[in-house]
Amino acid sequence: MDNEIEVAHDAMLQLDKIDREIDALDAEAIASPANIDEEEALLAEFKTELVATQASLKAVQERQSEQERSLTGVERRKVRADNRLGSLGTMGQIEATQREIAALTIEAGEIETSILETMEEVEELEASIEKQETRFERGVVALAAHKSGWNSRRGVVESRLAELKTAREPLVAVLRPDVLRRYLLGRNQKQWPTITGITWALGDRVCRTCHGQIPARWVNEARSHLAYHACDGCKRMLVPDLAWEEVAKAAAALAEAQEAEQAEEAPA
Repeated sequence: MDNEIEVAHDAMLQLDKIDREIDALDAEAIASPANIDEEEALLAEFKTELVATQASLKAVQERQSEQERSLTGVERRKVRADNRLGSLGTMGQIEATQREIAALTIEAGEIETSILETMEEVEELEASIEKQETRFERGVVALAAHKSGWNSRRGVVESRLAELKTAREPLVAVLRPDVLRRYLLGRNQKQWPTITGITWALGDRVCRTCHGQIPARWVNEARSHLAYHACDGCKRMLVPDLAWEEVAKAAAALAEAQEAEQAEEAPA
C-alpha cells in the first residue's frame, strides 16, 4: 500500500508539471491566432479611417480649386471694370463702375479668406493622412511579423502538445480512479492564481496554495506516503515536494541570516 501511494505521489508531481505546460501551450495556441485576428481587425479599421480621410482631403481640394476659379473670375471682372473706367463719359457711369469695382474687391477678399481657411484644412488633413499611413504601415509590418512568428511556432507547439499528452497517459494510468478524480477536482478550483491539482505544506500546518490550516497528521502521513489527503480549502492533493521544501528552507535560512546581519549593523 505504501509503495502504491509513493508511486502515485511521484506520478502526480510529474503529471502536475506536464499539465501546467499543456495549459500554457493550449493558452498560447488560442491566444496567438486570436491576437492576430484582433490585429487584422484593427488594421481594417485603420484602413477605413485612412480612406475616409483621403476622401475628405479630395473633397476639400476640390472646394479649394472651385474657390480659386471663382477668385480668378472675380479678378477678371475687376480688371475689365478698371479698364472700362477710363472710357466712361458720364459721372453716373463712373460712379456705378466704381461701386462695381469696390464690390468685386470685397468679394475677392472674402474668397481669398476662404481659400486660406481651406488651405489650412488641407494641411491638417495631409498631416492626419501622414500619421494614419505611418500607423497603418507599421501595423502591416507588425502583423506580418506576428503571423510569421506564429506560423513558425505553431508546429513546435502542436508537436510539444502531442509529446506531453503521450507522456501524460502512463502517469494517469498509475493513479486509482478516485485519486485521479480528486487530482482533477483540485485543478478545477479556478479561484486560485495557479491551476494545479497538488499542493504541499508551508512548515507543517499551512497550505502553500490557499494558506489554510492542514492537520499535522495529514502532512506527516502524506510525507511518509501512508495515506492520500487533500487540503480542505483548495481541494488539492497533498503531495510531498522535497525539492520545493529545500528551496523554501534555503530561502528561510537566507532571510534569517539577512535579519541577523541587519541587527548587528543596527546602532546600539
